[in-house]
Amino acid sequence: MNFTPRQVQILFLLIKSSRTISKEELSENLQISKRTLFRELKGLDKELEKYSLYLDTQSKKGLILSGEKENKEEFLSCLEKLQSFEPRNRKERQKKLLGMLIQNQDVQKTFYYAQQLGVSEATINHDLEDLQPWFDKSGIHLVKRTGYGVAMEYEEADFRRLIMTYIQEYPEEKIQDSTLEETLKVSLADLSEKLMEQFTVESVKGLLVFLEIAVDRIKNGHHLKECAGGQCEDEIFRIAGEIAERLETSFSITCSLAERQALHIFLKSAKRQLSSSDEYVEVRGENISLREIVYHLTDVFGPELSFELKTDEVFIDGLMTHLRPAVTRMLHGIPVQNTLLKEVQTIYPDVYERSGEAAKILGECLNCEVSEEETGYLAMHFGGAIVRLREKNRKKRRVDIGVMCASGIGISNLIASRLLQYFGNRIHTKILTIRELPKLSKREIDFIVSSFDVKSDKVPVIQVEPFMKKHDFELIDRYVESLAVREKVAESKESRGTVIHTILQITKEVDSILADFRFFRADKGCSFDAIISQIGEILGRTESDQLEIAKDLREREALSTQVIPEYEIVFLHCRTDAVADSKMIILLPEGNRFEDPYFFGAQAMVVMLINKKDERETLAISAISNAVFSEDDFLEDIKSGEEKRVQQQIEKVLDNFLQKNVNEIYEQ
Repeated sequence: MNFTPRQVQILFLLIKSSRTISKEELSENLQISKRTLFRELKGLDKELEKYSLYLDTQSKKGLILSGEKENKEEFLSCLEKLQSFEPRNRKERQKKLLGMLIQNQDVQKTFYYAQQLGVSEATINHDLEDLQPWFDKSGIHLVKRTGYGVAMEYEEADFRRLIMTYIQEYPEEKIQDSTLEETLKVSLADLSEKLMEQFTVESVKGLLVFLEIAVDRIKNGHHLKECAGGQCEDEIFRIAGEIAERLETSFSITCSLAERQALHIFLKSAKRQLSSSDEYVEVRGENISLREIVYHLTDVFGPELSFELKTDEVFIDGLMTHLRPAVTRMLHGIPVQNTLLKEVQTIYPDVYERSGEAAKILGECLNCEVSEEETGYLAMHFGGAIVRLREKNRKKRRVDIGVMCASGIGISNLIASRLLQYFGNRIHTKILTIRELPKLSKREIDFIVSSFDVKSDKVPVIQVEPFMKKHDFELIDRYVESLAVREKVAESKESRGTVIHTILQITKEVDSILADFRFFRADKGCSFDAIISQIGEILGRTESDQLEIAKDLREREALSTQVIPEYEIVFLHCRTDAVADSKMIILLPEGNRFEDPYFFGAQAMVVMLINKKDERETLAISAISNAVFSEDDFLEDIKSGEEKRVQQQIEKVLDNFLQKNVNEIYEQ
């Protein structure tokens, strides 16, 4: 499949459209002239024939990609595997340009890069200016001369540092064609298991990119000079030699001693996943004990804590495993990315400050600079060990987390339920709204988890993706761990009268939910307005209440949709004066799904109404919404219309909620 990046963009637009697209529209979308568009369209038919597809040019209308649905799906799958990007995306374009500059070390005119990336020469010149600081930090000068072209001037060590930096910052970026990549994987197939045993997945991915660049460079006649430091006959050098031999056989190239030494340095600087029995590391020809270095570093934490750290073998082993490749990186000026640096500085401010002192000691031992990123990794090891040591001596408390989501209570409850599944009884969650933020204090909430940018000068905020990823949980886990060993801000105890009033409120809400809960049927083709009118008629006592419910549901939906396509459900909820206490009903279509496109084929609608004046922090109806997403089969029973089983689930949730809250009130 031989397409230029711009042709890939054209084909994406055509294959994803079910209508004819005019040439004017294509030109405007891609920000190119019609003349350029016609040039890009030439020769496409021949490639498309391989997939039984063709470009249908309709007079005065434009273009449409024609062919069988199955053939289009196969072709789309192939297109998605290609390295395509949007030329107007400056960040992506500059990343591609950077990779091309590293790959093409010979002089190239800006016109070449402009053609490859589908932009003007002026844009390439602006991009080169933006990239100059990136080259500067590796000690490489980017030369640009009119009529000459673009080239890099560098020392060998600086170029190796540039490659390392590129791999660190863009580990997923592919520089070469897929054929070279596949040949490389086949060449190293029986070595992969051995590499994976020693190195992290990210390190192995980085190695593949490093080798792709090296193979292409050698094939184009660019060979490294001998690396500084000479030859080191260790296990890693043996692996480097074995990899070099595979490359020589597979690509018919010669890997000199310098190439093997460069590969040796890369492997020694790569992150490991297993510890080594060797406690020594070579520094400028001298073997230095890693254990002694670790002992020196712990001294910055004072005699008492330092003693505990020195007797913690889990910590000692972990930090030595980290330092072994880190020392190589520091000695050779190889950069490292630390995506968690800001979080480390926020979560462990005191530990980070002490780790800065430890970094100075390490720099003196190695006679080199220790970067902020490497300091951050030291802080992560020290911080984790200190929290673990504190756990032995202090009882943990439950951490209170507030949950907010721009999409409303449905996604908020989904996030809360996933947090509870992950952390269990280590945390307590509370669904929050924007209007509650000004009144919040650390006595109520330790920190907020939000799916959108929230500003709060009283409580820390962690922003996550609505459908939380692994890194979101890991970040929150560090917050929870650090807060669980701190004392909660003291709160005044409630009076006996307040306790009784609180219990009565909970009981009243529970009774209200159980009294009115039912399944109802709705026309499968009804619109959103028809649905909220029906809900108003079901739950409103008077005509004015019915109108009020419909109005409040409409206003809530206007803020952000409550349709959750991923779960085939609509989670309609709002606060309203039209109900005295919380209410819940479920609407099912008279058929398999709601057919109005607005509902994305939802199979059920969960409706929850809360009284506007109910200011309690924890509501019984919130416990039900949490359970909908966290309890096994609850959501499926709702969508399947299993009313009796759903009723039993709700009764169970409310019973547990009532008992739990009564116990907590009397324990205060």
